[in-house]
This record gives sequence, structure tokens and C-alpha cells, in this order.
Amino acid sequence: MPRKPPFPALLLLRFWLSNASYEAIAGDLCEEYQAGDHSAGWFWRQVFSTLRVHWRPAPDWNDIRPAARRENLLSSCLRDIAYSARGLARAPGFTLVAIAAIALGVGANTGIFTLLNALALRPLPVEDGARIVTPYQSIEGLKTRNIRGSPDLFSYPEYQQYRQATQSLAGLAAYVPFVESALTGKRSGLVTGELVTCNYFSVLGRPPGIGRAFTESECRRSGASAVVLSDAAWRSKFGADPSIVGETITLNRHAFTVVGVGPSGFAGTFLLAADFWTPLSSQPALLPQVDWHDSNLSWLCLLGRLNPGVSASQAQAELQIVAHRIDTSQPGRRTTLRADVASLVSEPRVRKNLLYGSTVLMAGVSLILLIACANGANLLLARGAHRSRELAIRLSLGASRGRIVRQLLTESLLLSVAGGVVGVLMAHITFGGFFTWMGAHLPSSIPPLAIDLSIDWRIWTYGFLVSVATGVVFGILPALESTKLDIASGVKDEFRGSGRRTRRVLRSVLVGGQVAVSLILCVAAGLLGRGLIAAQHMDPGFTTKNVVAASLDLRRDGYTPSRAAVFYDELINRLQSENSLQAVSLAWTAPLAGGRFNNVASVEGRTERMQVSFNEVAPSFFRLLNIPIVRGRAFLDSETDENHPVMVVSESTARRLWPGADPIGKWVRLENRSTLWRVVGVAKDVYTSSLMDREDIFLYRTLDRNEINMSIVVRGHAPERALRTAIHALDPRLYFEIKTIDQYADTWRFPGRMLTIFSAALGILGLLIASRGASAAVTKIMSKLLFGVSPLDPLTFAATSLLLVLAAAVASYAPPGARRESIR
Repeated sequence: MPRKPPFPALLLLRFWLSNASYEAIAGDLCEEYQAGDHSAGWFWRQVFSTLRVHWRPAPDWNDIRPAARRENLLSSCLRDIAYSARGLARAPGFTLVAIAAIALGVGANTGIFTLLNALALRPLPVEDGARIVTPYQSIEGLKTRNIRGSPDLFSYPEYQQYRQATQSLAGLAAYVPFVESALTGKRSGLVTGELVTCNYFSVLGRPPGIGRAFTESECRRSGASAVVLSDAAWRSKFGADPSIVGETITLNRHAFTVVGVGPSGFAGTFLLAADFWTPLSSQPALLPQVDWHDSNLSWLCLLGRLNPGVSASQAQAELQIVAHRIDTSQPGRRTTLRADVASLVSEPRVRKNLLYGSTVLMAGVSLILLIACANGANLLLARGAHRSRELAIRLSLGASRGRIVRQLLTESLLLSVAGGVVGVLMAHITFGGFFTWMGAHLPSSIPPLAIDLSIDWRIWTYGFLVSVATGVVFGILPALESTKLDIASGVKDEFRGSGRRTRRVLRSVLVGGQVAVSLILCVAAGLLGRGLIAAQHMDPGFTTKNVVAASLDLRRDGYTPSRAAVFYDELINRLQSENSLQAVSLAWTAPLAGGRFNNVASVEGRTERMQVSFNEVAPSFFRLLNIPIVRGRAFLDSETDENHPVMVVSESTARRLWPGADPIGKWVRLENRSTLWRVVGVAKDVYTSSLMDREDIFLYRTLDRNEINMSIVVRGHAPERALRTAIHALDPRLYFEIKTIDQYADTWRFPGRMLTIFSAALGILGLLIASRGASAAVTKIMSKLLFGVSPLDPLTFAATSLLLVLAAAVASYAPPGARRESIR
């Protein structure tokens, strides 16, 4: 049996040589290998010798002086660039199609990176923002911790200890983001601000553009005092009044003196834009539900400016020492402190979710880039087939294969970099416009976002790196394939080169890959679109037609529990006397409003403690929403407070907690409460807090009449007008918002709507790019049959692309009923 030469060596020869050259050279080597007593090492040496001859490397660079070597390399690269640019200019149709494909792929990726950069990578828009760090702490070992916002935040006594002990920071400021307040008087509305320490503006290096910052006396004064308006709020809510400094505005029925207007373009240090800033000592007026001296309350965000020569890691190490000192005062407590460069999203838990979401989005847009790479490779393969004679002549004149491959790679890099520049600019325009549109369509409950989507060096660097990687990926295979020529046949007939089997197979694989990935994107967009249409018609399980709710924050308006109880009683009596209303009820939170109580509970018949969610509702709640009681009964009219400890549970809760048993009469005990709550009824499963999912364990508890902040829910004819009239009759200065239950539902549908639009855009992009590359491959074969028209005619490609867009739009257009439901 003849000896077989090493297969990898033969494969290497097959990869580098043309068909004719391979058959001749490989045949001779195999014959000599089998006839003589040669080793496998000999065969490999012969293969590498053959490749060196065909590759024709440059002269030995060791013999050339370094300066001359750099000069030769630079001049050679410049010649490659100039030659490639001239060649691309002579084929404008091919160049425009290739650049457009790359621009779409790079632009989609850069757009997502732009959002990630604005949220998590770009420093805060302050003086020398890279020197601002934000510390966060993770506490273990404590049995209880009061939390407002995030468990990673700080209490005011903790902030004082860190501020007094640190030497690595030039200043350490604290603030409370997202403080909603009612602005009343000449101008009214709900505004969002931040409670800040006195050194907030000095640490950030952004003093007010008009007026001044806070004085020490204003920061020590408890209750209402001074306020600094944001530049945007000053312009939108106060008409850019130049005499605003010194005026008094009313927030939560407390008078505040305007002492300044923030710098232009500055909206705070949080993702949600701030309308105002006021000293932390204003907490009793604006945030009365918390005690700012509570040493066990997580509610303060910290910002520190690094001293010159100090790194964030050094500051973190110093702050960790202070954290250990605080731990010694509370046995069992273990604190891990982290300090990073501050951005709009610095909080570790939120940042983790953001990075996860960005990874998912990047995976989606990477498919677009993959299609673009396959598209570019297909275009270059078609162009290589058209240039077979040119390449064969260059090879016959002595050009090495490596030199031509480098030239072809330069050409693909020029295309990719040009496409990258267009893609970055296109991403800036389209994504900027998209987020402007999205901001205008955000639910009214969400304040404006303080996102800066402008282009900076990170975005240009990312776009450049993606462009270069794309150019290499889609250029290397066509370059290698195009130079695997039989010189004699290539010189005689350039079109014959396009019929090579390997080229046809590679082109088919690329076209098939584009179609497959495009199909994935289109199917995903279709499924999301179908899901969105289904969500528009989703039945939450209760009546939503002609049902409105007003969430009242009476604590914000200075009501005491006894005064609030009188207000609610009078409001219920007024509404029940309205003939246009069918039902009225109170609840701690309105259905689908997103609020709910969470607690740990012990349950009769089970040994473990478990997490439960619940709402406090009045007896009429179930009748108003037509929520069926499938077993037992609802609350009686006399069961209106905690003196009547009864509960209604959902069907899922009954099955989960007492499988196969009758839940009526069973008890539930909430943590830190001695009361045993008896189950008197089982209600049908409904979407209570959101449309995202139904809670596995959800309880309805009798309403605590000592609650100050509650929601009033009414159903009937023109319910909003009746509700607004009744509230204004009792307290004309009370600020509140009325929403329909359908508006609450739309808040939960909004993320799905945005995701559907995004996925549809990716699907259309994939189709556009793939259609250009599959079509270009076919048109090269047709080139000999076309008269007066380029096979890459831009007008033809633009028209067919527009047709695809129209087809996708028609296919994704919702039925009339779904559109009416969406608009409603």
C-alpha cells in the first residue's frame, strides 16, 4: 500500500495554490515521497519551500536600516491606499453599495454603544468629570436595614464619618435623587428634584449660571429654605424670567426662595433630569416619610472629587478603612465598599442590569454586522471574479501573492473605514432622533432622561475598531480566493475565473448565511410584533373601561393621619352621591400602577417563611373592578381597618400555599406583626401590579385607615371630570394626577413597543443588506447581458431596497382593531 503524505500539508498547498499549480506541484511531491525513503518532516519542508517561492517575501529587513525600513513601509502603504482609492473611484456603483452595507452594520452597533457610553462610560458633565468618583457599599450581617432607593446607599451619619475621615478626596458630597414635589401657585405641576449637601456644586465644579449656590446657614436650617432651579426648568416652567432670583416658589405647600439657576445643559447627576436642587435639610418638607438622621437608612448617593495624584482605587482603599471602623460599632456588620468613576448609571445593581441588557442588544445588532461582513465578502468575490485578468497579469509580471493580498486587504479596509465614518454619523442622527421621539412618547409618570448622546472619542474609537475588524473579516477570504489563479487561463479570459468551484461554494455559503441570519431577525421581529398586538388586547382579568384612579400624596401636602382620614371620608361621600358614577373605592395602590407591599410571612401549615406581595383595599374594590370571588367571600363593609384582620388571596396563592386543602380559615402572619390574618375568600387571578406577570403569592388585606397616601378608584360615565371636581371642592390647592387604568397598562406595554420597533428595524436592515449582497452576486453573472447599465446600478438597488422596506411596513402593519386599541 503506497505511503500517504501528511494530509494537513496537502491541505495547506491546496489552500494557497491555484488548481493547475496544485495538481502539478502536489503530484510531483507525492510521487517523490512515495518512491523515496522520505520522512513526513521532509514533505513539510518541501511544502514550505514551495510556498516561499510562490509567496515571494520581501527582502531581508535586517539588512535595511530602521529609518529606511519605516520609510519603505510607509511609502508602500501610501501607494496601496492611493491605488485602492483610484480603483474604487472607477467603480462607483460597487463602492457605494459596499460602503452602504458596512455603514448600516457599523452604525447599528455604534448606536447601541452610544447609549451604553452615555449611561455607564461617559463621566458626569462636570469640570474634570473623570476625577469624580461615586462610592457604594454592600452591607452584610445586619438583621434589618431601612431602604429608600437601593440597599447600596448611605445614611447621613455614615456620610458624615466618610467625609470627615477621607484624605484622598478634595470633597465628598451627598444627594438624594428623584424627589417628586408638587409645584403650586402661578405655575403648577409635578417636578422632580434632588436634595443635596451644601458642597454639592463646589465638589462638581459646576456653580449656578445665575445667582449663587447654598450658604451654610441655609443648609443648617430645617424645613423649607432655598432652591436652585435647573436651567431647563427655568426656561420651560418660568419663561426664562431674568428676575427669578429672589422670588418665592411653593413646593409641597412650603415656600422656597430661588437663590440661583443651574448651569446650562446641567440636569443633575442622575439618569432622570432634575428640575431643582435644595439643601438636604429640606427633607421634612419634601420627603417627610424618612428621617434624615436615621443611621440605619440607605438613601444617600455620594460623589467625591479625587485629590491630584490620587486614583479611584486608592480612594476606595481609604474609604474601606472607614467602613471597617463603622462596622466595629455594629457587631456582625460587614461592609464592602466600592468606588468607581461616576456616570449617570453608577449604582452596581442597576449597572449590572444595564450591562446585561446592552449585551443582549449588542448580540442582536452583531447579527446585522455579520450580515454586512458576509455582504462585503460577497461583493468582493464578485469584484474579484471581474478582475481575474488584472490579477493574473500582475502575478505574471512578478507581483507576489502576498503583495496582491495586501493590496486587496487595503481596498477592503478603505471601504470599511469609509463605511464606519458614515455609520457613526448615521448612528448619531438616527439614534438621536429615535431617543428624542421616545422621550416625547414616554409615559407621563417618567420624567425626562438626562442622556447626552453626542459623539466623543470613545464612540469614534469604537467605530474605528469595529470598522477595521469588519474590513479584515470580510476582506481576507475574498483576497485569498481572488489570488488563487491559474495565470495562463486568467490572462486569456477573465470571466472564466468566476466559474471556479471553490468560489461558487464560498459565495453560496455567504448568501445562505445572510439569508439565514436575516430570517432569524425577521422571525424575531414578527414574533415581537405579534406579541405586541396580543398585549394590546390582553385581558388583565378585571374591568378597565371607564375606570380612572387618582394617586394622592397627602403627606406631601402636610396632612396628618387624622386629617387625611376626614378628607378621604368626605371625598368618598361626595363621589358616592354622583349619579354618573357606578362605584367608588380606596386602595393603597391603583391596579397596574406598579406599586405593592412586600413582606416576609409565616403561613399556617408551612414551616418556612416566604416572600409575599399584597395590596390594601376597601371592601368595594372587588365590586368596582368586577374581580370574581371564586370561593368564600369578599370583605364586608364593616371590615375597614386592622381591627378586622381578614384577607382575600388569589387562586394561585391558594394552590401554592395550601395545595389540595381549603384555604378558608387559614391564617397568615406578616413579619414584625403579631396579628393573624384569616383568609375569608379566594379571588380570581388577575394582573395586579403590572402586565409583566401575575404574582405567585398575592394577598388582599383590609385597608389601614391610618394610611395618608392612597389611591381613589372610580368607575362610571365621565369619571375623570367627577373625580377632579370632587377633589378640588375639598382642597383646591391639592396637586394630583388622574389616569385611566388603560394608561397604566400602556406604561407596561411601552418597553415591548420599543423593543418591537427596534427588532423590526434590525429585521429590515438585515433584509436590505442581504438583498444587496445576494443581488450583487447574481448581477455579476448578468454583466455580459446588460447594455448601458452597470450591474451595480445604484438606482436599481435603491428602488428594490425601498420596495423591501414598503413590504416590511405593510407586513408589520397591525390590523385596524389593534391600531385603534393602541391609540386608545
